[in-house]
Amino acid sequence: MESIKAGIVPPSLAKDMPPAPPGVSQELPSAPVALAEKKPELDLALLPDEIDEETVKKILDQADEMHVEVLTEANLRRAVAQLERRIKKNQQDRIRHAEDPEKWIKSEVDLDEEIKRWKQLAADPALYPLFIEARGLELLLSLLNHSNQDIQLEVIDVLAEFTDADTLAECKNPQEILNKLVEHQLPELTVETLQRINEESGEDEQRGVSHCLSIVENLLESEPSLAGKFTKFQKLPNWLLRRVRNPVGGQPTAFDFNRLYASEILVVLLQNSAEARESLGAKQGGDAVDKLLRAVAVYRKRDPESSQEEEMAQNLFDALCSLLLVPANKELLGKQQGIELMLRIVKERRFFCSQAIKVLDFALLACPPNCQIFVEKLGLKFLFSIFMKKARPSHQKKRNKAQERRDEEHAVSIINSLCRGCSGVAT
Repeated sequence: MESIKAGIVPPSLAKDMPPAPPGVSQELPSAPVALAEKKPELDLALLPDEIDEETVKKILDQADEMHVEVLTEANLRRAVAQLERRIKKNQQDRIRHAEDPEKWIKSEVDLDEEIKRWKQLAADPALYPLFIEARGLELLLSLLNHSNQDIQLEVIDVLAEFTDADTLAECKNPQEILNKLVEHQLPELTVETLQRINEESGEDEQRGVSHCLSIVENLLESEPSLAGKFTKFQKLPNWLLRRVRNPVGGQPTAFDFNRLYASEILVVLLQNSAEARESLGAKQGGDAVDKLLRAVAVYRKRDPESSQEEEMAQNLFDALCSLLLVPANKELLGKQQGIELMLRIVKERRFFCSQAIKVLDFALLACPPNCQIFVEKLGLKFLFSIFMKKARPSHQKKRNKAQERRDEEHAVSIINSLCRGCSGVAT
């Protein structure tokens, strides 16, 4: 949903309207803090007799910039009060005229305008404490349950800028602001909103998902310990695991930015939270190991088609390695043929050969059952090819000495694990 001017009727509707009656004066807004100049009121009498949801959206999507007075310490409380009035007016109109959108569309347009003005708040972090004290944050968060998802998306956009890690760091007391965000349940509300958005609906919804993920990323960057909180209610990790496997459009080879973004957030969660590694793995009945194995399995037959897809797949391998820090997840990977999959990627010298070697290193460390599987599946043959420089991906024409050294380090570590984990007796 783009920015709008309340009271401006779309050209598609304007041509059918009679001229405005002469001598009609325009009412001034009840609280003049929001606008720096007058704007024409939207005359509902001039709208068509019937107005459907598509027309409502068309009116809201008129993308003109709005001239607003800069928020200052002097006018912020009045601006918050005006936001509250707009919210209440819209709620009342929707309740009274639930079956007649024509009667509440004007208040919804006004509310949308009022939300947009708060984007400028991020330009002055010094106002954050006063904004929270005046209940501005509480009012915005309440709109995440608004009936119109366009309103929800607008609020998410504002909150994404509000929570920017660099901006929060400029506050006088960043930790206090973070505590207030958590106290008002921003993490939970963001995840609930994320789950309601259907990206297949269009670009606005896709941007909404990006903004939700931005809020999560901002909070984790400012306070890594929040990874445990995001994990507790399971909804976010499960959404991320599903999203990295399912591109928008339904095509297996399709790629989109939010898929990459989801993989980045997943890695951050698993790297910063032992609880996430355990709850998503075998210890508490999670199936993240299986889902990640399925996600990377496509690369045993093909290479990534873009640099973005390459980055996303590397994130998936890193997430898998993080899960393997939990002993129970190592055994689960062995039972789900993860060892065989990684060996096949190495054997075929696919693009992610080095990542597969790294996963094998993590999987065999202090795990005798996986060491046994590795030997039984002729892993030694591929292991020593690494030292002979034969494990380099077929696409890689030039030698990458730094990567070769890392591969050799993982290979030496695998040999160490085999010496410790294998009995030396054939089974």
